[in-house]
Amino acid sequence: HSSEPTPYSIIVQEDADRQMDHPVRFVPLPGIRIYFPFSYPKYSPPIVEVFSLWLPPKHMSDLEMKLQSMWTPGLNVAFDWTEYVLHNLLSELDFVKERKIALPRSPNYQIIINYLLTFDEQIERQEFNHGEYECPVCFTKLPGKSLIRVPKCRHFACKTCFVAYLSGTITSGNISHLTCVNTNCKTVLPEIMLKQILDSEMYEKYEKFSVNKALSLMGDVAWCPECESPAMKEDENSSVAQCMICG
Repeated sequence: HSSEPTPYSIIVQEDADRQMDHPVRFVPLPGIRIYFPFSYPKYSPPIVEVFSLWLPPKHMSDLEMKLQSMWTPGLNVAFDWTEYVLHNLLSELDFVKERKIALPRSPNYQIIINYLLTFDEQIERQEFNHGEYECPVCFTKLPGKSLIRVPKCRHFACKTCFVAYLSGTITSGNISHLTCVNTNCKTVLPEIMLKQILDSEMYEKYEKFSVNKALSLMGDVAWCPECESPAMKEDENSSVAQCMICG
């Protein structure tokens, strides 16, 4: 399989009145298997088989016939087939107009959409990993694979700067503002990302602050003056509470 590094949009028709538009840079092209008979290229064309996880069967069959029609006796056509698939195929599909992919409805419609979006994300990540970028915080140039990047907004920083930013925010107790390292971005960092970046001590501190914040929003919880642990009140209006640690 190959890919098209040019922006496309996948059009998802959610219902009669609503459609979603997913921008992608990379679209998986169909693969082709080529079998060469002994009489090729003088008398017989190669036998071609098209395979794809997202193209409808009719379009794969049409593509096979299109490739077969490109052969003339004596022509070594395998290179021409490959060039056609790489550079011309997508623009000639009847459901691709002006770089918008409006996939035909099928029983596997949602699976195909998810596959295309996942493919785009994986290839884009591979490209990023192989590039070199400047950390926007300390201005150190590093390969993409050495940087920490937020999946949703795709902003990034080197691990040292990212950890310093998170550690400072958590230590200050301001866990409600664990957003992207980019100061202009409000994307909230997923908890799984925090667990991957932070060391165990800092992550435990984050978890403690998170629990304490949740408890502080509960009307029937107070805080023990002796050990500072949560204490349960009989009800929200009660002035008496029993500490979970001290008793």
